[in-house]
Amino acid sequence: MSFKVLLRLSHPQSLFSNILEIPVTSVNCFIVSPNPSACFFFMSLIRYHCKDKNKIQFKMPHEFLKHWRVVRYLIKKQYDLSQQDLEMLLFLYSEGRFTKDDFSFYEGIMSWDSQRFARLKNDGWINQWRKNYGNKRAIYCLSHRGKTVMARVYRLLLGEEKFPESARNPLHDKTTGFEARYLQTMKRINRN
Repeated sequence: MSFKVLLRLSHPQSLFSNILEIPVTSVNCFIVSPNPSACFFFMSLIRYHCKDKNKIQFKMPHEFLKHWRVVRYLIKKQYDLSQQDLEMLLFLYSEGRFTKDDFSFYEGIMSWDSQRFARLKNDGWINQWRKNYGNKRAIYCLSHRGKTVMARVYRLLLGEEKFPESARNPLHDKTTGFEARYLQTMKRINRN
C-alpha cells in the first residue's frame, strides 16, 4: 500500500493516535509546518511504524537551492564573475531600479572592493537608467545581459533549464581534476 500525505501540522500530538492505527508500508510525505520539531516528530513516528524503512521518502517543500553550488560554479566560470559580484547581481536583479546608495548598502556586507560598481558598469552588467540632474539622483538598472544571466541562474536552480553539456559549457573539455567532477555532477543533474 502506498499513499501520499500532505499535512499541515498544528497539533502533532493529536495525529499520534491516528498514525498507530494505519498500517504503513510505503509513504511519500510532504510536510508543511511552521514548527520544525513537529516535522521531525512526525517523521520519526512514520519511520518507527513503517515496515520497510527503505520506501520512506520525505520531500522538502522547497529544494531549489539543492544545486546552488553547481549553478554558482558554472555561472562564475562562464561569465568570469567573482562570488561577491554574482551575489550583488542577484540582489540588484530583485531590486529592479536602484541608486548608488542601494548598491553601497548591500555592498557593506561584502568584502571591500572600491571599484566594484565601476567594474560592473564598465563590464556591461549595469546600465544608467536616469542621469543625475538637479536634485535628482542617478538611477541604475541591470543591463539586458545582467537580467538574462540572472534569469538563467533562477531557471537552472528551479530545474527549468538543463546544464549545457556541449562546447557552451566552459568545463566541456575537462577530463580530469576538480572541474571534471563538476561536469559529471551537471550531467547527473540533467538525467534526473
